[in-house]
Amino acid sequence: MLEDVLLITDKHRAAAKAIVEETGIDLRGDKISINPKMPKRWNGLSTRLHFKQTVYYIDVKGDEVKATADKEAEIVVKGKEVKI
Repeated sequence: MLEDVLLITDKHRAAAKAIVEETGIDLRGDKISINPKMPKRWNGLSTRLHFKQTVYYIDVKGDEVKATADKEAEIVVKGKEVKI
């Protein structure tokens, strides 16, 4: 569940869930999956996610995705596995 991977308070849980889902970031499964679908009114999104004992830094701008992590990891971007 989203609550298990995001370090957020109850007060902000609904807002954080909406932002993550709205941008095409999927936290279900073994890897973060990103299929960008930014709302047209947004310039982009930069976020830090704690997922399965790894910290990910993700920037999404339009259809472009940049990601790093605090240790070697794999994510799925537009259906392709990417080592970061």
